[in-house]
Amino acid sequence: MNNLIKYTLLASFSFVSVALFAQNQTLWVDEEISSDAFKEDLGLLWDVLNETHAGLFNYTDSLEFISFIESFDQVEKDLPLHDAFYELSALINLIKDGHTYIMPNDDQDEALLHEVGFVPFTFKIIKGKLLIDQNFGGPQFEKGMEVLAIDGMPSEDLLPTLRDYMTTDGCSPEPKNDMLEGQFWWYFGLHFGFKARHHIVYLDQFGRRKAVFAGAVNFLDRNRMLEEQEEENDELLSYELIGDVAYLKVARFWGWSARRYSKSLNEAFAFFEESNCRELIIDVRGNGGGREGFENRLLSHLSHDLHEKYDRVQMKRVFARHYKHFKRGFAKRLEDLLYRTVEFRKTDEGEWERRNRFQHSWVQKQKPFEGVTYILIDGEVFSGAAEFSSMAKDYGAKCLLVGEETGGGYQGNTSGYFYTLRLPNTGFEVNIPRILFDLAVKDDSWQGGVLPDIFMQERIEDYVLGEDTQLKFVLSLIENGFVLEQYQDR
Repeated sequence: MNNLIKYTLLASFSFVSVALFAQNQTLWVDEEISSDAFKEDLGLLWDVLNETHAGLFNYTDSLEFISFIESFDQVEKDLPLHDAFYELSALINLIKDGHTYIMPNDDQDEALLHEVGFVPFTFKIIKGKLLIDQNFGGPQFEKGMEVLAIDGMPSEDLLPTLRDYMTTDGCSPEPKNDMLEGQFWWYFGLHFGFKARHHIVYLDQFGRRKAVFAGAVNFLDRNRMLEEQEEENDELLSYELIGDVAYLKVARFWGWSARRYSKSLNEAFAFFEESNCRELIIDVRGNGGGREGFENRLLSHLSHDLHEKYDRVQMKRVFARHYKHFKRGFAKRLEDLLYRTVEFRKTDEGEWERRNRFQHSWVQKQKPFEGVTYILIDGEVFSGAAEFSSMAKDYGAKCLLVGEETGGGYQGNTSGYFYTLRLPNTGFEVNIPRILFDLAVKDDSWQGGVLPDIFMQERIEDYVLGEDTQLKFVLSLIENGFVLEQYQDR
């Protein structure tokens, strides 16, 4: 089917189907909750976080939390449920921990996905500009066109508002843009309301300002179109030579057994050695982490001087009264008991500290890669992948990080295993991580993600053409010999 016909039919069908769905429907976002019920959920959430979240005060002082909670003491009016969601999200956001987040429960989620339509685009955010990525809105829109406003709201106002829903580690706002790109469609509707069509102000391919109504797209049509437009590459790890340069892409740290992952790494580095590579590019952009230990095995193939990865790994004990609010509360109670008995010990200060694990997995190989290693990072590098980036930055003998600040924390994170807290009045669910992983970093003062040694943001013109700004930049550095001489004795 020709693209013009396909997009026109989709936009028309989406408009009609969303309008039909909207008839005689009362969505949970349109409901209200009493101030007392909201404050009860807020109080429960704070109690559970304060008593169980081991990294709660890593980035935010307790007085800031107390001030936020006390600001609702005098609120007596009922709240729309979507406003309650936003306010609870704001409390979560104060933690500045990417593994702690709030979401609608399954029934609420299902109701929205099947009964409303969404903004008919996915977006790329570059230098604060909201650019169309995938398009379900009609043939007049093209990849890379800048959206200036949606439903009368300028993009420069939209982005800070919706970033409040994004959770990353630390105090830096920029990585939130990368997180928001894939979730803009959802949070826009949740915050501003779901509509059958949206008024879009944009710049066309000639830079002319245009305005048009675009029909919303329902969830099933959206996913169907995404499947048609995207080529799925599900490989955890892949490697090749780009000219004489070794290139290793590690997309995630889950989905394979540790044995298969280690074997594939060994094969990759053996291939690079046989090929006499002097430069290596490790691409972890978009890697959200996964299984603990995978990041260590990757580091072990590089020349490094890391001896102790963590300053501390600890958790807090959960009070018995809280388990009734957790999904699978009885099983979680048993899980806690097992973890404390097998993996943790109680310190003299009353904290639960984990016994040493995985310390052998980062020990440098007998024949590590000795050349310069360029590590490509971005705002979607998270959890274990951010730990790898942090270790390589501080302890890698010849590692140079290129790209953008990571969404995962330079100083570590709170993750491990998780509770799901169900708030009784709103029904919202909060993901709460249990274990604080405090990395032994060299700069305790930095409270953001891992910073690149060379900041290189994606260029809009490269994005439109489908070219890779950061990879091109590193290859040009290697070709011109600018960095090799500087870092070969590092």
